[in-house]
Amino acid sequence: MAPDQHLGILETVRWAPGRPRRELLARGGEGQLPVRYLLTHQAGLPALIGEVIRGVTGQSIGAYFRTELGGPAGILERPTRYGLGSQLTMPERRLAPPRARAPSAARARAAADRAGVRGALTPPHLTRCIDRLHARSYDSGMTEYAIQTRRFTRAEYDHLIDIGFFQPGDPVELLGGQLVVSEPHGASHYEAIRRAARALEAAFGPGWDVRMQAPVWLDDESEPEPDLAVVRGSFEDYFQAHPDRPVLTVEVADSRLGFDRRHKGSLYARAGLADYWVVNLVDRVLEVYREPVPDAEGPFGWRHARREVLGPAEAVTPLGAPSAIIRVADLLP
Repeated sequence: MAPDQHLGILETVRWAPGRPRRELLARGGEGQLPVRYLLTHQAGLPALIGEVIRGVTGQSIGAYFRTELGGPAGILERPTRYGLGSQLTMPERRLAPPRARAPSAARARAAADRAGVRGALTPPHLTRCIDRLHARSYDSGMTEYAIQTRRFTRAEYDHLIDIGFFQPGDPVELLGGQLVVSEPHGASHYEAIRRAARALEAAFGPGWDVRMQAPVWLDDESEPEPDLAVVRGSFEDYFQAHPDRPVLTVEVADSRLGFDRRHKGSLYARAGLADYWVVNLVDRVLEVYREPVPDAEGPFGWRHARREVLGPAEAVTPLGAPSAIIRVADLLP
């Protein structure tokens, strides 16, 4: 059969960028077919398609199958016998369309091996996106499973640190068994931490250590790193183990204000920390949380019963230093 008589099945040749390996497609009377499918399942076409591939890609058939094809998506002009041409007049005689029954996967794999094509050939009826075209027909047969996360213990978390999985300075902390990325620190955030540290050191005096962004052992699944924590003794007392019961915990909050209020507040309340402050840089106030109580709606089943909001002109007294008075303005940048 002359090549011209095959033009009816090569009505359009175009790129197929959405496929795992980008390939050329030919549109015939029965829809869109991969060129490599036509090469192995339509007798007499390989010679003509070889001319098409050389005209479209500048490559031989062998190079076409060995190369990761790319390029812009879009329809190319229809092929002539020796390359690409513009708007051809279709011959009067058309080829019979491809068989309606697509080849089995086993036949496609065998054809691929014979043609030297790496990987299995996928019949055209299996190349469609079922999510886009047939999603509704699959809904009833799909089973949904709840997503489960892997929770870590504090011992496992510390072991990851010891073996170097986490590097010094990595912004990660363990909260209720989950690894959480810490809030990034801008200039005002860092300045507020330094201001608060200076004010707390003056208020508590000797015998207390004001720790900045250092780990605290709250329970078996929590090792947060609050911006500030006031603990008894000095830093030398915690050479082998982190402290577990700070008398005051402070978080400086701007971009994650809600997280520090609700999530971390519930965690600190569950650990029994009676004095928790949030230096609110958004509203320029100090939020004081006290009296931990159970709360089923809290992220960790607890919350602080008392909440007091103090402006820059007001002052606060820490529970651990009842004789000290700290101006809120001294905590704000």
